[in-house]
Amino acid sequence: MRVPIWLLSTFVLLLATFPSGVHAASDNPKLTPLVAEIIAPPHVVPGSDGRLHIVYELAVTNVTGGNVRFEKLEVVEADSGAPLAELGPDELATHVTPGASRGNETRELAAYQFAVIFLHVVLADGAAVPARISTRSRRFSRSSAPT
Repeated sequence: MRVPIWLLSTFVLLLATFPSGVHAASDNPKLTPLVAEIIAPPHVVPGSDGRLHIVYELAVTNVTGGNVRFEKLEVVEADSGAPLAELGPDELATHVTPGASRGNETRELAAYQFAVIFLHVVLADGAAVPARISTRSRRFSRSSAPT
C-alpha cells in the first residue's frame, strides 16, 4: 500500500509538534476569567528620550458571563520577576481597547468581550534589555452582566 506524501508529511509534522513527553505545566491549572495572548511580539526601539522602549500588543478575552474591570497590570522580567512597568486604573483606562476599536479605550470588558492592550514599557536609563518579559494582571474585579 502506498501512502500519499501529503499524509505522511502531515503525520511527521504532528509527531514533531506534539512529542510524547509533553505534559501540562501544572496538574492543577487555575482557571481565570481572562485568556490572553500576544498578538504583536515585543520590539525594542530607541526613544527620542535616549532610552530603550519595549512595545507590544496583548489580546485579552473575558470568557465569563460577567463584566471584568482591570485594576492593575504588571510587566516583569520573566526570569527574575523584577518589575519593569506597572499600569494602574488611570493608565489602563487609556491602554485597554475593547474590540480593538481605537478611541474607545476603557479598563472594563463586558461579558465575552475581547480587547487589545497596547503596551509601551520604558526601560530605566542604562538598563539591559531583558531576554524575556511577562505580563500579569494582578488585580481585576468581576461583576455580573446586566440582565
